Amino acid sequence: MDDKSLESGWVARWIALLVLLLIPHFAFAACADEAKSIKEAVDEWAGDSALLKAQYDKASALLQKDDKCALAMAQLSRIVRKAGFLKGSQFRSENLAKAKTLALQAVQLDPDCYLCQWELAHVYMFQSDVSGFDATLAQVRKAEKTPQDHVCTQILEANFQNVVKKDYAKAAQLAEAIQGDDEAYIHLYKLEIQKTAYPQIGKLELADATYQEQIKLQPTAWVYGDYAAFLTGSLKQHDKAIIYARKSLALMDYPLGHVKLSTALSNKAYDLIKAGDLKGSIPLNEEAYKENHDNHFASNNLGYVYREMALKGADSWEKHMEYKEKSVDWYGKTLSSDPKNDYARRELEGIKLWKVK
Repeated sequence: MDDKSLESGWVARWIALLVLLLIPHFAFAACADEAKSIKEAVDEWAGDSALLKAQYDKASALLQKDDKCALAMAQLSRIVRKAGFLKGSQFRSENLAKAKTLALQAVQLDPDCYLCQWELAHVYMFQSDVSGFDATLAQVRKAEKTPQDHVCTQILEANFQNVVKKDYAKAAQLAEAIQGDDEAYIHLYKLEIQKTAYPQIGKLELADATYQEQIKLQPTAWVYGDYAAFLTGSLKQHDKAIIYARKSLALMDYPLGHVKLSTALSNKAYDLIKAGDLKGSIPLNEEAYKENHDNHFASNNLGYVYREMALKGADSWEKHMEYKEKSVDWYGKTLSSDPKNDYARRELEGIKLWKVK
């Protein structure tokens, strides 16, 4: 073999070695870029199941190409968790269990991955596993690499006080102290904590301002629906609540949206009943019941209204019997879905004792 051939052989070996060294770097870069795009899409999630399904498929495909991609595994856990969302801080237990398995795998693949530890901490939080959360929070702090990571950790701690400890004053205090939440997703997360904590400690004006800021930044069906619930529940602004509940359903038809609209309608109807406008309350209560057949407040309201009209508002025997039958029917609707409803049961027993004069 001449010198030229020998030299070419060594060059080929060096190139091959360099390629072997660089392949993991390029693979990691591809994994990080694709996983980041998945994360950004999930950050924008506002209840659209199709979006979650698309990102689930992307994360699964990425893991098929690179089963060591911890970031993709963490996002898969996050997607599964969000897919099990029920309301508030409640998730389906089976989704949390699957998300926990995926998050533990992500942490095992890369213990220094901040987003992996952060996702695992969330799973423990929503499972109300205090010891698991505390142990993972220590790892979350160790994995911090940027100021933004530290902000995310602060928000995580504030949310834990909200969701598990129920220490709303501390949660609000921690959220207010957070600086540098310039990223939209993180700022919205902070607002989510504040809008939950403020009503619990009587700071209704601050809560209202928080909801309005959230709506400006993220005018989604979920946000409109949450604001409707706050308006009718805490501020007793039922008309305004109905408007926002309808906006919510105009954007997305979802079961919880109908529940919130139903509640606002029956709350307004009850105010009319208290003001003596029995007939005016009827269409509101009927719509409330149509929106949510489990709204026993609405069906009992209607039972009460027709009972009162039978006793005091009937101008003929026929009308008296018509109103009485409607009262019995509405109380019966309550008991058909809630057999232990004492109010409806007592009312029906009382109507049976009416005597014909």
